[in-house]
Amino acid sequence: MFSNPIKKAKKIVKFFGFSDDDDDARERKVEEKEVSQERKKKKSVGFANVDVVEDAPVVDDRRRKGEAKQEEQEEEKGGEDAEEVEEELPEWVCWADQAIHVHLVSDSLDDTVTFNPEFTHQVIGETEKIFGYEGLDVKVMYCAGSLRGCLSLTHSECVSDEDEFAKPDDVIKKLKEWMAPDTMTDVDAYLELAKKDAKEFKPIGECVASGLTLKEDNSNKYDIFVASLQDDGFKEYHTRAQTFPIWTIECGSWIDLNDNSWRVFYMFEHNEESAPYKFVGMTTVYNYLAYPDKHRPRISQHVVLPPYQGIGAGTLLLKHVQKVLREEDSTKDITVEAPSPVFSMVRDRVDCKDALALQDVRDFDYSHATAEEGTIFLQERLKLCKSQARRVYEILLLMAVIDGKAEKGDFERKVMNRISQSYYREYLVKEKLQQNMSQKEKMVLKRKDQEEKYELRQAFDDLQEGYAKVALSISNIKY
Repeated sequence: MFSNPIKKAKKIVKFFGFSDDDDDARERKVEEKEVSQERKKKKSVGFANVDVVEDAPVVDDRRRKGEAKQEEQEEEKGGEDAEEVEEELPEWVCWADQAIHVHLVSDSLDDTVTFNPEFTHQVIGETEKIFGYEGLDVKVMYCAGSLRGCLSLTHSECVSDEDEFAKPDDVIKKLKEWMAPDTMTDVDAYLELAKKDAKEFKPIGECVASGLTLKEDNSNKYDIFVASLQDDGFKEYHTRAQTFPIWTIECGSWIDLNDNSWRVFYMFEHNEESAPYKFVGMTTVYNYLAYPDKHRPRISQHVVLPPYQGIGAGTLLLKHVQKVLREEDSTKDITVEAPSPVFSMVRDRVDCKDALALQDVRDFDYSHATAEEGTIFLQERLKLCKSQARRVYEILLLMAVIDGKAEKGDFERKVMNRISQSYYREYLVKEKLQQNMSQKEKMVLKRKDQEEKYELRQAFDDLQEGYAKVALSISNIKY
């Protein structure tokens, strides 16, 4: 169905014309139209003067420009204020995300994967500031494989040295409340443990994939294991691993380690038989009952540590998680809990790539099938939930349009029919309300209808562009 990836990519770019020149042309057209409208009108339109109704796109564009300018001014002011606040921080105050360093230790502090936490508010407090130190360096260490923890704090000066009544923040105490109970503070003893761990650690659970490579990282290999409450050592291990969402997810939380319905997929870097395992990321999955005899697995957390982000590790992990879930006879469909925009794009790419690996999906007649038929077909073949199956169908339909296998109008009609459902329901309500409205109120409602139609078109354009980017990136995925 979709042959040459390079030609396909060129077609996508040509089809949608992703270029700055087109953006400038659109802006010039809007400006010319705005000037033309201004010449026709002697006075501006307000709520009290509704007899003259401006063209909705112009009104909406002018409003958007005003809001954008205001936001830009606020951001500039906010940025200046932030810089001033940071510069004016008292000498004994520092930012927690700059002072805390997370280390994955293999056999020494020289052989570590290091990153700063993205979020610290749950551990340190809402201000994310630490008081009482100069030159503060807080090390949160994990053994790269077993994730045994150790905490250390060093500083050049402490406020209590100058003022005996001033108490610095007890950072180690705050960190211990979130770390596993077996977390150490003796660094020398810990480093000896880390050397032993690098040689002896073996992941818990069942290996579901091994020897995997990434397009952006051909030199390393990766293994994926799945574990649950039935596996020895699962509680102990995940108690350590579940601290990573606190550092990397804004609203990261822990799972119930006494619930048999949880499973966790762990990804490790493992280059050869004798090489140590290095933790890369994890995905937590909860099995819901799908009456009467099926299960509906829901992906809850998908975490990849910052040093491994941007090289395709998250895509590779999600691909194999879904592969395992699809192969289980008890799985009805796969869902995701509150997916972020970034995760949604990764999920779209993985699902579309998996779909195109199936011959009957490539041969599917997108030009004649209804959207409902295409959605049901993909639900059954890939065990996707209905909303995700519809997104995948629309992306594959767009690719068929680009390859000349379907009409562009067919794609637009099917997508618009879906996203306009909420607008149509509101329209029916307004139709009933108009029966008791005055003429001026009807004019106001008419203007709002025009703006909503324009917003609907903008929503379609944004969705179409997002789909095109997914289609363009599919040829670049390797797993």
